[in-house]
Amino acid sequence: MKKKVKILFVFLCLCLNSLEQENITYNLNLYNGLPSNHVYYSLVDTYGYLWLATTQGVIRYNGYSFKTYNLSDGMSNSDVWYLFQDNKKRIWPISISNNIGYIYNGKYKKIYIQDTDARLYPTNIINTTSGVAFSNLSRKDSKNAEVYYEHNDTLNNFSLKKYYSGLYYLSNSMQLIMNNDHHYYIANKKKSFFHVNEICKNTSTSYKKDDNVWLFIYSNYIIQYTPSILLPKGLSNKGLGALNFETCEQKTISLNKDERINVLSLLKQNLCIVTDKHIYVYDTSLRLVRSRCNLTFLKNKKIASTIVSYLENPLWGENVATTGHGYYIYYKQSAFKKAPYSLTNYLFCGTAANSESYWWNKQNSTLSIIKDGKITSKKYKALADINKIIPYDKGKSLILTNNSILYLDNKTKKISNLFDYSNIFSKAKNWKSTVDESFKIHFYSIIKGIEIDNDFYCLLPNLFIDYKYDNNNLYTIALDKNKYKDLLYDTASCNLLAYGNYRILVYNIISKKKAYIEKKELDGYGISKIENIIIDKKYGNIFLKDYDHFFVFNYNTFTYRQLFKNYALQDVSFQLKNDILVATGKFGIFFSKIKNALSVTEPLVYKNFKCVVYENINDVSVQKNEVTLNTDKGTFIVQVPTDKEIENNTYNLLADNYKLVCTNKDSVTNIVSGDTIFIKQPVTSISFDLINPTGNGTVKYSSRIAGIDSGLHELNSNELSPDILMPGKYYTLSLLLSDDVWKSPAINITLYVLPYWWQTSLGKSLLWIAGSIILILIIVLSAYIAKKIQIRKNEKNNLQSALELKAVYAQLNPHFIFNSLNLTQYLISKNKLDLAYSHISKFSSLLRSYLKSSRNRYICIEEECTNLKNYIELQQMRFDNLFFYEIIIDPHIAQKVTYIPALLIQPIVENAINHGLIPNGTGGHLRIEFSIKKENNTIVCYIDDNGIGRKNSVRMHEVQKPLNESYGTSLTNELVNIFNRYERTGINLSYIDKEMPQKGTLVRIEIKNPLYQ
Repeated sequence: MKKKVKILFVFLCLCLNSLEQENITYNLNLYNGLPSNHVYYSLVDTYGYLWLATTQGVIRYNGYSFKTYNLSDGMSNSDVWYLFQDNKKRIWPISISNNIGYIYNGKYKKIYIQDTDARLYPTNIINTTSGVAFSNLSRKDSKNAEVYYEHNDTLNNFSLKKYYSGLYYLSNSMQLIMNNDHHYYIANKKKSFFHVNEICKNTSTSYKKDDNVWLFIYSNYIIQYTPSILLPKGLSNKGLGALNFETCEQKTISLNKDERINVLSLLKQNLCIVTDKHIYVYDTSLRLVRSRCNLTFLKNKKIASTIVSYLENPLWGENVATTGHGYYIYYKQSAFKKAPYSLTNYLFCGTAANSESYWWNKQNSTLSIIKDGKITSKKYKALADINKIIPYDKGKSLILTNNSILYLDNKTKKISNLFDYSNIFSKAKNWKSTVDESFKIHFYSIIKGIEIDNDFYCLLPNLFIDYKYDNNNLYTIALDKNKYKDLLYDTASCNLLAYGNYRILVYNIISKKKAYIEKKELDGYGISKIENIIIDKKYGNIFLKDYDHFFVFNYNTFTYRQLFKNYALQDVSFQLKNDILVATGKFGIFFSKIKNALSVTEPLVYKNFKCVVYENINDVSVQKNEVTLNTDKGTFIVQVPTDKEIENNTYNLLADNYKLVCTNKDSVTNIVSGDTIFIKQPVTSISFDLINPTGNGTVKYSSRIAGIDSGLHELNSNELSPDILMPGKYYTLSLLLSDDVWKSPAINITLYVLPYWWQTSLGKSLLWIAGSIILILIIVLSAYIAKKIQIRKNEKNNLQSALELKAVYAQLNPHFIFNSLNLTQYLISKNKLDLAYSHISKFSSLLRSYLKSSRNRYICIEEECTNLKNYIELQQMRFDNLFFYEIIIDPHIAQKVTYIPALLIQPIVENAINHGLIPNGTGGHLRIEFSIKKENNTIVCYIDDNGIGRKNSVRMHEVQKPLNESYGTSLTNELVNIFNRYERTGINLSYIDKEMPQKGTLVRIEIKNPLYQ
């Protein structure tokens, strides 16, 4: 009894402690994306996704959107009552069907079943070394107890033959716990058979076999209980019976009399019992660890009675699944308290020096004043409207209306006139103004007014003026004629700040000097459009809010910086209370204390979790110790935290856990800043998915790859294309995540595209080597083929040139023979037999030499000179020594190894003798000279005679018309053409007629590229 009282006392303490805090829950249901309100079970996988088993399929939730797996994905049954993640990170949906499968990498895969007639009702699914195993309850009337195990996507089964039917449970040690005839048995698998032993034989138990009694195996305990769905109405559980099957010790877990058990489940290593009023957590010895009774869904009896599973997770917090109300996510929150009053149709119009806030209801002309959480209201029928109420002094406030400025007594709440715009000008005896008469018209719609000493500075729609009304004299000075929306006064610098969307006017009330900050300068600071400016009079800070940024400028240091970069600040309102910045928006509310110039603390954040508290804020007021929020779901009060609470804050918008998942081909991993993603080829894209239980709105992914992108750009959906990345090179990816209320810090990830072997340095080197070898082989083969072709071509050219040369030589030789025979005939006719015999001897020797030359095509210079000498001497014998000759050879010429075309010079020498020297008579001179040009490898041969010259020779032949015409010149030209056409040796032949007083002809023969042997 004492033990029960002690446990009850602990329960009450825990519950009372938790009652001090309010909490909110977010309900996933048919109205916000869940396909069914009947949720059986939930789990959080290793990546951080929340999985739900429902009557309409399996749901994967990342905090923003749902992914549903059902019949259209290949599942046999969409009514899934349990989920299991195995060691391979596969999600197994458990349902009653003729098949089973798993979800992996975003796809459902059905596995093959050996027993095609199987009807599966899987229970007690566990991990094995090769896959998973589970008990099958679909054949409970069978004589064989069945266990199925999966290996390589194939499902096999084995039976406990000759043993027991009924309930049995599979544990991680591959044991079966069976209940048959009110006894318990344990079966240990040994190789291919089972050894079954009855346990706790001699222990009597009060629990009988009953279909309403369920078994739950926890640690070494068999726990019997009856779930509330099987209890008749009005009855409750007396408790739970637990049997330790190792020690045979029996225990009873006691509950309150009126509690009904919803579900038993494992919570990490603990036992969790969920009733319709409490959540109990026990350790492995069945000792109570903790209890909860204040959860929102437990307070609602309709919801509490339908709870079928409970989940605790560091990322997702406390969650429950219900059979008719969807899924609930519990969020601890103590900040937002429902106000005891309503501000519907009210608009906030200002505060007083005593920290009162004023709310105006135009419909019934009521002004409500809120102070210290209490509200008082007063009607002012004479007031048509109130534009703004601003502090004046400790006793008064100023009320700005469309046509007057009024005093409001802060204590009595009485209103009195300061002055009336309609008659102010007629009352003034003297009016000195720098503005025209149109000023009177615009004066009826004053935006803001600030009184400093004897000056009243007014902001009108298109005018900023300095107004002074003293002793019935009115002075109005136009300070600026631009449009501004608010006017502020900085007491530290004595500056008035008037600002519009794209301009700031700074007016010093002492020096009377003005300065402007124009749009161009604002753009330089990254400010697109000014929404609000707040002046910190303590540290000289000026806070400026544009669409999605918040900046702080400091007068003293002339520096600035951006604050709260990790918040989506669009539609966020900032206010300053003493030295605390208060920001309110869709995300909730945060407080940040100003520390000094440009420095603030990390925000203390109270979240509007999933917009459960409100969707939109209509108006906000900040008093001394509290913030009043007028929202679309009512009025809420948030207490302003103390300086110590803010400074010691460890809870902010970024402190909540979130996970980033990267899908790279078939690989899914969690990544954090500093990780490296190895990308396998080929891959078209990698995708990212943000898991954030507190996510709000739509996720946006912005990225920048260093060295490629100039700045951040938003990704198309959530995919990044790695096509632009070079394999084998490291790239730094900066990823920025954001939703409607939150921005992540930059997540820097290293990307590396795994190269194919040929894209690595070694592979490239091998390819270069192989390519070089192949190229060399191609070059060698091409050279060999080209050489073969060239050889064949040269052989053909040589054959053709040889034939043509032989044809020429065949003409040269008869020509020479003809002339030589004529000489022999002449000598015989003159009876000069000795000379004729000598001539014939030289002639035969020369003829043999010419025949040899005509076969070889080339002749060395030494042999050529010998032939020329023999030939010239024969001609001297023929013409009675009418001329003499000389042959000169350059000593630099290697006569024996330098070869020139054969029979090239002889015809020219013959022409010089026959057509130049002989007609000239006695005294003829023939000079043959060989020289060399080493710079271009050319042999030059000169044939010089002092004969009659070519012109006289032509005239002589025209008159005489000899019968034996010389063919030497034409044959020589043919020989030159043949060599130039077919041989590498080039020949250039030129004739030079000497000018008077010289006589004769000079023939110049250039032989390029002679042969050397």
